Amino acid sequence: MNDANFELFDIIKYLQSRNIHYDPEGKNVSDGWIGIKCLWPGCADTSNHLGINLTAKTISCWVCGKKGSLLNLILLIDSCTVKQAFKTIKKFSYADILTDRKKSLTEHHKTSINDFQLPSEAKNELFDLHRDYLTNRGLDAEYVFNKYKLKSIGPVGKYCNRILIPYYYQNKLMTFSTRDATGQTNTYIHCPKELSPSSPKKMLYNFDTVKDTIVIVEGAFVVFKLGDGVVATSGSQWTMLQVYLCHLLTLKRVFILFDAEIKAQEQAVRLASALSCLIDHVEILSLAEGDLDNLTNNEVVSFRKEIFGKIF
Repeated sequence: MNDANFELFDIIKYLQSRNIHYDPEGKNVSDGWIGIKCLWPGCADTSNHLGINLTAKTISCWVCGKKGSLLNLILLIDSCTVKQAFKTIKKFSYADILTDRKKSLTEHHKTSINDFQLPSEAKNELFDLHRDYLTNRGLDAEYVFNKYKLKSIGPVGKYCNRILIPYYYQNKLMTFSTRDATGQTNTYIHCPKELSPSSPKKMLYNFDTVKDTIVIVEGAFVVFKLGDGVVATSGSQWTMLQVYLCHLLTLKRVFILFDAEIKAQEQAVRLASALSCLIDHVEILSLAEGDLDNLTNNEVVSFRKEIFGKIF
């Protein structure tokens, strides 16, 4: 599955391939949008009122009021399965062009799952710097370090003074990210894509702990706070492959809990729209006040009881 996302999908090329007429401008079309006839069942649209946002790749009908995502659009037009829709997204994605150009340069450098190892400077020992950092973020340092198989990196090398966060899929090590523990350098540095079997943006961190309910957050440190069943997209900019991973699970409920910032909330809405094509119950959560990093133990316990019905 290609790591194409909504931004890379060529909607115009796709519509032309399906012989669907679209209005690039007119009384029913706003700037940055195109309009087609609404395809939602029961809509009485007769004049291209289904708007498609060319940037966000979202759809909205001005007649029936229904809204959706790129997946909704493809499912409506092609009457296909979700799996086939993802193949269509890949087929009409600019990312394929870029991938083909780079493939010959990077393919022979790609590390296999069996050969992939963490950097030698990553130690299975909780250094004082890293312990203090985890503790200052309101975490039980020893518990988190051991449960999530974190590593400490000392004051040498590319990842100096960082906490290494390994990413697993079906209990196999796939890649890693690192978090600065000093506050003086770049916050996160991921393992280079060509040096690992995967990359953080192609995975959902903590994916192996999910059962029938999933909570999607932005970062690994919120996962450390909230525990099993919670996964991270490694930033608010999620990818289609991360959506597809949810499709592989038998999920009954999906909750999205992103930061309160406007851009993060916009991404949460788009993610909810995409996932609603796959799962019946998709809900965006938000904190009444405060920050996710500042949740108390009592608040975490209450959250887990409400969402998962259990503390751990």
